[in-house]
Formats: sequence, structure tokens, C-alpha cells
Amino acid sequence: MRYRLQVRLRSSGSLPRVADALDADVVYALVPRASIKDAISTRARQIAKQRVGSVAKSMQLEAQGLTPKQIARQVDELARDLETRPKHLWR
Repeated sequence: MRYRLQVRLRSSGSLPRVADALDADVVYALVPRASIKDAISTRARQIAKQRVGSVAKSMQLEAQGLTPKQIARQVDELARDLETRPKHLWR
């Protein structure tokens, strides 16, 4: 059975004291809003769009531009590649 306890704290040092009084531990947690797989996929696409976009712009300036379809394909390929190396996504 789970209970919810609501306590109004006056300072940041109060939380450990309240926990101690309740014979409990203070635990801080970050809870993702989406699945890890979705977060990795979203971040990979963001990076892929940035990288491909800057290269495509440079190529366009040199009269070697890609079509929107080619750009989309490059973004998809790079995003799939980045998803295989998730530790490189948050540098």
C-alpha cells in the first residue's frame, strides 16, 4: 500500500530532517517523459538535421545542392547511424 505525504518545507535543509523523523531516506530521481528509445531517436534526428543542413547549405553555395528528398534521405541515414552510438548524442 502506498501513502502520499505532503509536507511544506521552509528550507532545503528541512527535507533530510523530515525524512529522518519518518525513518526514511531522501531519494532524488529524474523520470524521463518519454521512453529512452524515443529520446535517443529524437536526439539523433536533431543532430542529423543540424549536420546535414549545414553541409547542404555549403554545397548549395558551391552550386552542388541536394534536392529536399536527398536531404531527407541523408538525415534518415545519419540519424539511424547516430542511434547506434547513443553516448555521442549528449556531448
